[in-house]
Amino acid sequence: MLLFIAVPLLLKIYTAVDAPLADKFTWGNEIRKVVIYRLDSIIIGVFFAWFKHFYSVKFSDWRYVLLFIGLVANVINRS
Repeated sequence: MLLFIAVPLLLKIYTAVDAPLADKFTWGNEIRKVVIYRLDSIIIGVFFAWFKHFYSVKFSDWRYVLLFIGLVANVINRS
């Protein structure tokens, strides 16, 4: 799982460094929409589904913390 999270993240960072920051077309079409760069978010979803299935009590205990982290990440991502 760590490999499927780390490799796309490193590829995004490597590609973002080479691309101009002001060029949103490049980011949208050449980075964000390419499947290899999306594997990390898919694997993170699989991990949380696995965690919820096998550790449902702990998941229920942490649900509000995870909600807060997700909301903060969403706000940071949109700004």
